[in-house]
Amino acid sequence: FLCFHPNMLGVAVLLLHLWGTLSFPTPACPVPCLCQRGPLLNCSTLGLTEIPTRIPPTAVLDLSYNLLVTIPVPAYQSLRNLNALVNVSFNRWKCDCNLQTLRRWISFDTEMGDASWQVVCVSPPHHAGKDLLHLKDSELTCPTHESSTSAFILGVLLRPLLDKLWRRIRSKRQSTPPPTTTSSTGPQPYVNEGYCDVED
Repeated sequence: FLCFHPNMLGVAVLLLHLWGTLSFPTPACPVPCLCQRGPLLNCSTLGLTEIPTRIPPTAVLDLSYNLLVTIPVPAYQSLRNLNALVNVSFNRWKCDCNLQTLRRWISFDTEMGDASWQVVCVSPPHHAGKDLLHLKDSELTCPTHESSTSAFILGVLLRPLLDKLWRRIRSKRQSTPPPTTTSSTGPQPYVNEGYCDVED
């Protein structure tokens, strides 16, 4: 007869439950969490960088502790259609202009009574730790690189012209003969209005 501490027994039951819901990747099911059976799809800590597709009906979808940075609007709408509790906490959310539309959808769903989504920003640094829902669209901006991009494009376009101009200048210098110097010995002709002092 074995006697277990109540805490140890609870941990054992939890581990057995998780083991029963876990699946392993196969050619027919590359994302293991989507092959699970039951009301919970545990897709946490899988290193996911995007929302999986073809998610089966479920009551709870756990996407926490992954590497999600952004969610395209179609992916968010497909998750909404599941009518499930979705956990997206502890991801790598980048709160910039790419999340403006997502913030509006989350705000709308929250007003309608669905407050299951909680996106906490990780980057950029000035938004780290903030709830996406509490930010304004004007704060969700993307850095502009117009000046640096224009300078790069201008440099790429002008480089061949500058190289060609330099080659022409160098070629002209090499083909031009050096100036000749006149000798100071011997009589020098003097020409003035058709008269020359050099005898024929």
